[in-house]
Amino acid sequence: MDDETADRPALRNLSRLLAGLHAEAKRADPNLSYTKIGIAVGIHGEKELGSWKTKLGSWLQGRTAPSDRDEFLRVVEALEKKLGRRWAPKRTWLDAFAKAQAERSSRKGGRPPSRPSSRTAPPPPFLHTARDWCPADLAGREQDLERLTSLLRARSVTPGYLTLVAPPWAGKTAFLATWLTAPSHVPDDTDVVAFFVRQGTTAQNAQDFEGTIRGPLTQLAGRKTASGREGKAPFTSLYAKAAEESVARGRKLLLVIDGLDEDTGAGTAAPSIASLLPQRLITGLTVLVSMRPYPPLPSDVPAGHPVRDAEQIPEFRPSPTAIALRDTAFQELKRLFDDVGGPGREALGFLTLATRGGLGYQDLARLISSGNRIEPLPYDVEAPRRCTTPHATCAERSTSQT
Repeated sequence: MDDETADRPALRNLSRLLAGLHAEAKRADPNLSYTKIGIAVGIHGEKELGSWKTKLGSWLQGRTAPSDRDEFLRVVEALEKKLGRRWAPKRTWLDAFAKAQAERSSRKGGRPPSRPSSRTAPPPPFLHTARDWCPADLAGREQDLERLTSLLRARSVTPGYLTLVAPPWAGKTAFLATWLTAPSHVPDDTDVVAFFVRQGTTAQNAQDFEGTIRGPLTQLAGRKTASGREGKAPFTSLYAKAAEESVARGRKLLLVIDGLDEDTGAGTAAPSIASLLPQRLITGLTVLVSMRPYPPLPSDVPAGHPVRDAEQIPEFRPSPTAIALRDTAFQELKRLFDDVGGPGREALGFLTLATRGGLGYQDLARLISSGNRIEPLPYDVEAPRRCTTPHATCAERSTSQT
């Protein structure tokens, strides 16, 4: 970070938030341009749009802060509309705007910072599907959230691995998703790349892992485009280059992998996700993984790999809310098991065999009715289908407390 922006943390935070939202909106709509955003917020005319593009670029690059609150909120609304969901609570945007304005006023008319180079501009975080797993309310986790933030701030650029190890239904995913998506938790000098492993999705093995995070790592490494899947060595070399560039910007890099135990390639002839993690400590890089105590790390992770000797996040206890959801799910499964001769138990059996969750409602209906059974009602099929989809019990899907 250059000297002129080092004393403007509120401006940096506002820029980081807006750049992160803009990056996700751009992924949702690759054709999104500054001009389209301007038109969406009510800017018209060639000259006005030209000035607008300069202004928006200045906001995203952290050179100046917005001065018109309503215009700023219209930009946020237009970008969130592209996503089809709220990216951050409105109070987060209002607070960031107010702090940036107060910071600007305190400078007493001093010269605004010059345009930072591409190296100093904070890159947007890559959160993968974190927002899909955020519960409406993560009650009782305030101390855990603060503890993780303090732990990462204390590490500075010291390299290492952190693990969040807890049994099923402890609330690991909801915790990490909330921590990653709340701007007040992630240290503002930290670049983030996250990946959430989920069986039965396009994020369930090493190939998915590499294909998903290669792009964000390439961007952090300062390269314009990611080359194709070139094998293990070229991909893993991106870790060091991305961390090096983060340190050069006065920042550090955090790689988060949630649900390492859900890797479908572990224990097979295919490489595991864990085997693709850095096999040496890299200055400026912290790797945070969450997993269950069992199964153990795959056999293709070498004995001396640093993930095997990772520091565990202390004092993480199962969430009472997650435990209650687990009990509700087990009760529903028991009801289905007890449905002797009914469609619920039969559907549960078919879904147990379809371990990758590939059966839909129509498939199940045909299978059940083929045995001289009356056509099942939608709920007869939908309830067990949702309850046996990997990592997706009925109660769990409704609140994401996993």
